[in-house]
Amino acid sequence: MSKIRKTAVSVPGEEEIVGDSQVMKELRELIKETAISDARILISGESGTGKELVARAIHRSSSRAAFPFITLNCAAIPDTLIESELFGHRKGAFTGASSDRRGKFELAGRGAVFLDEVGDLSPGAQAKLLRVIQEKRIEPLGSEQSLSVDVRILASTNKNLAASCAAGRFREDLFYRLNVIPIGLPPLRERRGDIPALFRHFLSLMKTDMELVPGGEAFLSSYRWPGNVRELRNLAERCSVRFPPGEKLDETALRSLLLEKAPSGIHEEKKRILDLRNALEKGYNEAKELFEQQYLRYQLEKHGGSVSRTASAAGLSPVSLRAKLEKHRIK
Repeated sequence: MSKIRKTAVSVPGEEEIVGDSQVMKELRELIKETAISDARILISGESGTGKELVARAIHRSSSRAAFPFITLNCAAIPDTLIESELFGHRKGAFTGASSDRRGKFELAGRGAVFLDEVGDLSPGAQAKLLRVIQEKRIEPLGSEQSLSVDVRILASTNKNLAASCAAGRFREDLFYRLNVIPIGLPPLRERRGDIPALFRHFLSLMKTDMELVPGGEAFLSSYRWPGNVRELRNLAERCSVRFPPGEKLDETALRSLLLEKAPSGIHEEKKRILDLRNALEKGYNEAKELFEQQYLRYQLEKHGGSVSRTASAAGLSPVSLRAKLEKHRIK
């Protein structure tokens, strides 16, 4: 690792990058090194390894930190909406465009745009993104004028984009434009020494005083973690809900939660009804929010996760539905 200018990286609370393994020490140094430039970065790694966490850490330590960090999950946006999401649109540009809307690049101002799972962009969207990188200008849908943009592009993928290029699924010229500085994140199973500290960090975020005992440490370190850091965090949150304060988390306790089966459809339905009944005891605004959240989850599950079918059934536009899903953090 080359010598670099020291730049403080402050990643407090939930966004702290935890781990003393050699690979994590090198990652923190790489964050410092890349933060001082405007070079495009491509972060690769399995789902749940913390790609967005790294992107945010880079942005917070950069000269653009005072400006917005705008994210877009490329895998969650239909091809018909991706151009509008990226570049915005003008009123009347298409059916349902009742007003002007700024896209991610315009919203970022002089900040950064994080393109999560960029490997899922359609060929058409790839071509338009390449043009923006080359010309540093965007053209909102329905507009005859282009706008100059000055943003830093950070991207992530859980795919092998080099292989996707070879197979003709991803533009090679766009790949090299994005892959100026590559950062690869290891799966959690390849840095087992960090797991106990990372789990204790997540427990502290839950405001619980549970104790992870040696037997529990050994169990966590031996598990393969197919869901990576996200799965580990979910386990910590589950512990905070299911166990009382002061619980000693040994192998038996952790195994019972980690390997338990998901609730059946009947149990899930009972939980939904109980949540709705509890909402009746809340104030009007809080009850309304709880109902909307349950309603959207139900409709999304009913329609197989399809945003377009769910929006049609709910009488909403896809754009409005996505805004509500994002507000309630519904994937």
